[in-house]
Amino acid sequence: MGAFHSHPESRVVRTHYGEVVGRRLYSKDGKSVDAFQGIPYARPPVGDLRFRKPEPPEPWEGIFQAKSFGNRAIQRDLLFFDNWRKGQTSEDCLLLNIFTPCWKAPSGGFPVMVFIHGGGFSMDSAETYGDVGICERLCMKDVIVVTIQYRLGYLGFWTTNDSSCPGNLGLWDQTEALKWIQLNISEFGGNKENVTILGQSAGGASVDFLSLSPHSYNLFHKVIPMAGTASAKWALSPSMKLQCEKKALRLGCDWKDNNDLMAQLRDLPASAFAISLIGADTEKETDLECTPVIDGDFLPSTVDEMRKCAPPKPRMTGVAKMEGLLFLITIKSSFEKLKKLMHRALPKDMPNRESMQNEFLSKYIDIESKPDTDTIYRVMNEIYSDFSMNAPVLKQVQQTIEANPDSPVYNYVFSYLNPKAWGPFRWYLSFLEASHCHELPYIFNKGIIFGFSFTDEDKRMADIFSTAFTNFAKFGDPNGPFGKTELPVQWKSATKDYPERHYNFDLQPELVDSYFRGRPAALLNYQKQSGVTTAKL
Repeated sequence: MGAFHSHPESRVVRTHYGEVVGRRLYSKDGKSVDAFQGIPYARPPVGDLRFRKPEPPEPWEGIFQAKSFGNRAIQRDLLFFDNWRKGQTSEDCLLLNIFTPCWKAPSGGFPVMVFIHGGGFSMDSAETYGDVGICERLCMKDVIVVTIQYRLGYLGFWTTNDSSCPGNLGLWDQTEALKWIQLNISEFGGNKENVTILGQSAGGASVDFLSLSPHSYNLFHKVIPMAGTASAKWALSPSMKLQCEKKALRLGCDWKDNNDLMAQLRDLPASAFAISLIGADTEKETDLECTPVIDGDFLPSTVDEMRKCAPPKPRMTGVAKMEGLLFLITIKSSFEKLKKLMHRALPKDMPNRESMQNEFLSKYIDIESKPDTDTIYRVMNEIYSDFSMNAPVLKQVQQTIEANPDSPVYNYVFSYLNPKAWGPFRWYLSFLEASHCHELPYIFNKGIIFGFSFTDEDKRMADIFSTAFTNFAKFGDPNGPFGKTELPVQWKSATKDYPERHYNFDLQPELVDSYFRGRPAALLNYQKQSGVTTAKL
């Protein structure tokens, strides 16, 4: 299919808050997709609304010009990643974008895919993931795509652990966007009874949280957490309140109570709250500065407990082959750092932790063989990938199956790699594998971390990967309808008997019953056998 070309205006759509007009994008094939961008789904969270739950938008007069991406959330930009520095930052960022086919919709309307971006709850925006690529790769397969933004960093996740600011504002924002979609998407040709939410990294954890919260889980029907899960240790902070208090002190606040503190914080410039995402640190217990919290409201109990109670939904989830590699780029290989990573992988309160650590390390490396630095570096990446992503995703799969054995769970590993997706880092790393974010180009039709031109192999991979995603959104089955498969190999769901079963995405996909040679399962078993009851992974 040829590239899309923009024409001045789309059709005019009447929402509950006013009329909108966007752009019409035409392909060389003659098909067209309407793009509506920068639509407000909530009132700007500024002034007295800062650090408060989102409110529905005010109605507007005239026709809203939805022809370009709006402001990004407040954040601090990274130097190396130009793709993530598009557009102005502002508190007025609660916006969404809708990409809808112009041809006749199926009965009931087009299935809807809602994408929530990642960025460690601290950075990124919907604009990173583009517009034309979404139209080319997803909308042409008969779906509507919505991309949303939410408050990030301290503005999105500040908490006092009481009514002054309970926390999780970013998750409340996402929920408000889903409410807007339920109210309005039929006007864009969408089926509000067939909504799939998907997200990657912190966005993956977000959609998992949304599937567990009683405030949001009835607003959609299927869920795709990509390279992120609520079961990951990094997705929740038990010390977020303390983190916020330290931030307040750094900002020069002196408060008598939490209401006084929040009043002072509302008077500060938004830029004072901007943070960014940095790489992994072998010394720290967690790598994220701001995260959701168990607040007794949006997240009423532990993830383990919420998973038991959440209504069943078809689920597709997965990781890249070497998730940790992106985060360990700047970490030098050494046996001491390897041991520190292993120290992080095992729970602090695990009995006999030191002996367990040595025993578990033997699953990755033969210490007596005196491995070279390249071997150690690969093992460091395997360990980091396992405890930060692979084991939590497997835990999510196991718990979902246990709670709802009749609801399908499709797990995947994305192994395909075009080395150019690593940009200049491909000359620096001692080995290359598909890592964090490397699956995203194959549903958005564009490089996400670094831009690169698609080869014929990239295009074939994108067709396979996006077909699985759109089939799941349409039918709840990545294979397609009617019990047949449109994939090169049939993708069977994980089961109680085969919890490690997953689809390995490569140019020649295969169904595999062993997940990373059993390492994540072993890590979960160590945790379970130790008697540790709190979620450490």
